[in-house]
Amino acid sequence: MAKLAITAPLFDGESPPSYASRLARANGRDLVRHFALDVRLDFHGVVAGRPESLDHLVHLGGCDPDRLVSWSTRVDAAGSASMRGQDLGRRAMTRSHVMVCPACLDDDLGNEAIDLEARPFGRAVWQVPGIRTCDRHGAALVRIADAGSPHVMHDFAALVVPRLGDLQTLAGQALRRPPSDLEVYLSRRLQVGAEGSAFADTLPFYAVPRLCENFGAVVCFGDDVRLGDLDDDRRHEAAAVGFSFVAEGEHGVRTALERLQERFGARRTAWGLQDLFGRFYEWLAYENEDRAYDPVREIVRRHVSETMPIGAGFSVFGEEVASRRVHSVHSLAQDHGVHPKRLRKLLATAGLISAPDMIKSDDRVLVEADRANEFMRMLSDTMSLADAAWYLNVPRPHEQLLLKAGHIRPAVQGGTDVFKDHAISKTSLDAFLVKLLAAADPRRVEGHSIQRAAKMTNCGAMEIVALLIDGRLTRVGVDPDSRGYLSVLVDVAEVLPLVRREDHGGLSLVEVQKRQCWSDGLVKALVDQGHLPSSVGVNPVNRCPQRIVLPADLEKFDATYVTLMTLARECGVHFRRLNKHLSANGVEPDPRFSEVPATVFRRDAVASIEMPPG
Repeated sequence: MAKLAITAPLFDGESPPSYASRLARANGRDLVRHFALDVRLDFHGVVAGRPESLDHLVHLGGCDPDRLVSWSTRVDAAGSASMRGQDLGRRAMTRSHVMVCPACLDDDLGNEAIDLEARPFGRAVWQVPGIRTCDRHGAALVRIADAGSPHVMHDFAALVVPRLGDLQTLAGQALRRPPSDLEVYLSRRLQVGAEGSAFADTLPFYAVPRLCENFGAVVCFGDDVRLGDLDDDRRHEAAAVGFSFVAEGEHGVRTALERLQERFGARRTAWGLQDLFGRFYEWLAYENEDRAYDPVREIVRRHVSETMPIGAGFSVFGEEVASRRVHSVHSLAQDHGVHPKRLRKLLATAGLISAPDMIKSDDRVLVEADRANEFMRMLSDTMSLADAAWYLNVPRPHEQLLLKAGHIRPAVQGGTDVFKDHAISKTSLDAFLVKLLAAADPRRVEGHSIQRAAKMTNCGAMEIVALLIDGRLTRVGVDPDSRGYLSVLVDVAEVLPLVRREDHGGLSLVEVQKRQCWSDGLVKALVDQGHLPSSVGVNPVNRCPQRIVLPADLEKFDATYVTLMTLARECGVHFRRLNKHLSANGVEPDPRFSEVPATVFRRDAVASIEMPPG
């Protein structure tokens, strides 16, 4: 197998059919198929990437076999193509028309070392679906020719050479744009292979652009869009948008699905998966059976089951959903036999749906199924506050006290424009009784009820309830002749120190009276006239406000002043004799105390006087 006398260089990234076509032109043949007959080359085998055909072409052109093979497209017996180890799928390559970058071909024409018609070469990536932009010139690929006859199919030079004079015009008309992230991804994957770190890497190469186009078209152009109706620019836009979601894996795909659901939510039509996800769902469900898209179908199936009101047995892509994850007001009302209008109010009051949901139709208002079912089970077991008081055996008004203290929590809040009465769960009442009686010993029958103990210790009944629930009381009994709340017996001696308030540290007026041996009238006068400082404190036992005198203030007063009676006791002299003695020595009572019912002297005034013997 001899090398041709006239050859052409093989360029980086050139496809084998393009090289064979240029080799034919270099050797004076207009059609590569005629050239192939001359040199007994199986051109169809070159197009299909058959090793023996490529080997024959290498010998004819004297080119580097590795470079030629590296950008060849291999087509198996089933019609599936691959390039550089990437699966391009069946009938994936562009056959009926030629896509080029006019600026690249115009640059090729500058290579004067080669025959003019053999200069432009076809880049293999221009044939790859999903790549519509030249990354070198930042321009959209242009459809330069159509293979109207099988004789010129894949004959790059035969199709391009007639348009060489139009290249600069075509280059000027080409849409300027950078390669999309999808195109960058596809180009890199052809260069280095799938790196395995992204969701797109888990899909066959051909599946990525097809998925992105179909997905992005629905997001960009509406539910009923058909790819065939979009021009190349809009398909490019759709593919780029689709990849922006697919590149983020399940999170990105589900974000796009949520966007489609929100768009559908504004309409009043009945929902279905095709209504929600449009042509994208139809394409996955009915228009292809390719298992390559099963990971995408599984994401959609999981998203549908977790965000839409479908029950067990509902089929998504032919697989039944095992259990319901989401309820609508409509489905929940049907399951529990509640009118949808009342159900909406109940769900809103419980915080399970928001205010914007109230204007949506019943099938559009969604709630998590487990929470909704639990709420409905709880509602079926609720009672009014009056019934709850009877159930707990609570005396009036202790049910209101329990409610205010948070020991009773309504499942549905009453006292509103929507609901007049509270709805209280029996389960929550049982739980309260369990905590209330947790420390109770049925064998202990002495003690006082909560109501009675509160009066005896001057505290609130809810303080004792809190002590019981917190486990701070250990001597708790049960009245065998009662039940529930009123059956709880507590030890007042144990309760008292726990409910006693912090001591204010002062002396009551009675304590001042006893300590100083003053009359009640004297103490009151001293305090009222401001001679003895006082303040108001809260009694730590009965919690009532009382007038108090701080010990330091009393000691200061006692060190400065002394009553005649007190001085007489200190000296052991009768107060009348003492009063005459002080008067005879010129010591008079302090005039500031003229309005109090006692004779008061300054201690420094009597200190220098020698007291008479007793």
